[in-house]
Amino acid sequence: MGDKQKENESLISDSALLSEFTQAWEQHRHLDNIRTKYLAFGFTVAFASIALLGGIIERINKDEIDAILLGVFVCLFALTVNDFIKTLVNDMSDVFPHYEDVWKIIRLKLLDDELEKLLNVRNSKKVINRKSKVGLEFGKIANVFQFIYCLMIFILIWKFFYVLL
Repeated sequence: MGDKQKENESLISDSALLSEFTQAWEQHRHLDNIRTKYLAFGFTVAFASIALLGGIIERINKDEIDAILLGVFVCLFALTVNDFIKTLVNDMSDVFPHYEDVWKIIRLKLLDDELEKLLNVRNSKKVINRKSKVGLEFGKIANVFQFIYCLMIFILIWKFFYVLL
């Protein structure tokens, strides 16, 4: 009777662990999908604002103050969105290791050590290299857009004072 009770408790424990593993997997995938959507939205805003600035700069040659103010507004809006997306993506990237740790702990509980090492994604050199490159590249791209917007704001403000004088 005691052995059957221990076996039932083990099955319940294993079932709970598998449920937790599934929950961690689904949450990880959900965050990864949302991060991809945020990146797509951020790049859409970035490229659309640069295209809009091209049209605005064409109007500035005619010394129109409203075009200058519109250009400054577009740059500030794009800067804000760019920084917001960059912060969201970086914060999400910090959460992923937690779910990967949950997977590792559950695998260690349910599997032997050698099989867990084989299945552990975080210890793969390919994954480590790709992860560091993706994070660095996105930060560099976001910084380039921020530099472009700041430069455009400076040029537009200079043009604004040039038109007024």
